[in-house]
Amino acid sequence: MRIMLCASALCWLATTLAAQQSVPADELTVHVLPYAPLSTRTPADLLEVPVVVRDAKGAVIAGLTRQDFEIRDSGQKREIATFSSESLTLPAASGSGAGPGPLGNPLPFPGAVLNTDLPTRFIALVFDDLNTDAAGLTRVKAAAAKFVSSFLSPGDAVGIFTTSRAGIVMFTADLEKLTSSIASVSPNARHSGEDARLNADDTLVSIGRVVATMSRMPGRHVVILASSGFSSAQEESRLEAVTSSALHSRIVINTLNASEAAESGDALAILASATGGEYVPHSSDLSAGLHRLEAVPDVIYILGLPAAGDGKYHSLEVRLAKGHRGIVQALIGYRAPSERPDQAEQEGRDRVLLGTDSPSDVAAEIQAEPDDSESGLDGGVQASIDVTRLHFEKEQDRRKQKVRVIAALFDKQANFVTGRQAEAEMALKDASFESLASQGLTISLSLHAPPGFYNLRVLVQEATSEKMTAVTRAITIQ
Repeated sequence: MRIMLCASALCWLATTLAAQQSVPADELTVHVLPYAPLSTRTPADLLEVPVVVRDAKGAVIAGLTRQDFEIRDSGQKREIATFSSESLTLPAASGSGAGPGPLGNPLPFPGAVLNTDLPTRFIALVFDDLNTDAAGLTRVKAAAAKFVSSFLSPGDAVGIFTTSRAGIVMFTADLEKLTSSIASVSPNARHSGEDARLNADDTLVSIGRVVATMSRMPGRHVVILASSGFSSAQEESRLEAVTSSALHSRIVINTLNASEAAESGDALAILASATGGEYVPHSSDLSAGLHRLEAVPDVIYILGLPAAGDGKYHSLEVRLAKGHRGIVQALIGYRAPSERPDQAEQEGRDRVLLGTDSPSDVAAEIQAEPDDSESGLDGGVQASIDVTRLHFEKEQDRRKQKVRVIAALFDKQANFVTGRQAEAEMALKDASFESLASQGLTISLSLHAPPGFYNLRVLVQEATSEKMTAVTRAITIQ
């Protein structure tokens, strides 16, 4: 299993509990984790830490080796298990290369049409209209308009995106289109009050779509996210998927705090540090901030170390070894996974997931239908579970049970492509049980993958009895 920066570059998972939103959080919680069969995992959990090193003038320092770095995990010096350097200065595609180019695949945003005379640098300006108020957006829009009119170079193409996915303009050098799109951006928060955190989830989904779009393009790529900030609490899995996709597609995410107040939210810093990007906190000159963030570092070093398995947050510090000078930009911390589940239990699930049998011992209805989105399979897997037929353990005034839902994609050669799992833990009082008994427990999953033909395998397991239901669906992603 790979964690933090190693999820599949073209997939992500969205999990919702639609019918049971009224159930209190202490009675029903859902945990989302990557899922991969044991046979596909690496020998140890590996954390990959992207590092950019600059000199006093801001120029990137190249040519460093493993011995030039030291890394500390929660204050303890750790061995660097793997090391590589990635050059982000890529030539534009010639148009005659082997295999389908970036125009050969549908792009995650509808209406994405690119000129065959492709630019050499793609800059995505992403306005977080879900988490930024009118005052903040007004300041950012003015800075962005100045940026596109004054700071672009020949060969640049800019895309305008919003986290609400409204008013999208795909990559172009047309100044009139860009300025018009920037001017149309306005606040568009979907959730408030106790549900405000859902804006953060929607934001990360949108950034993931931008990354997926850019991953199919040649040249250099940079995402600039302007936001008043949002918290990464309860969003670790989503952050991992987004930063992983960006890192392994050589896409840098730079972030700019649009708030007039002090720093707000840690996700902006994490998105930048986890992709080799830069985070600019609150600044009175947003135009200068945007200009500073347009650059793509020439070299990113990737340091790998075995990650802890205690489920806790670990601070990271990357230093240059003695005798070297430079300013180090690196991931500042990570959430370690919990200890691995019992291998025998995992092997039992894998046998069913990788097999062709279709047990039906858990009362669950599985639906899997791709939608019409050009981004692939989106929100198309749904498990509706009849809680009245689950075997609950009674503890005082609670009914306790845990249900696991796993969705996995396999290609035509039966090779595992990607998978996620959702674990719903229940400690239901009578009122909540009656509510779920009438409405059902519904878990919706969304898997994204490149266009192609797949077998979708969905497994539902009751934890206490280990009973399972499994189904297979043929899926075509266009």
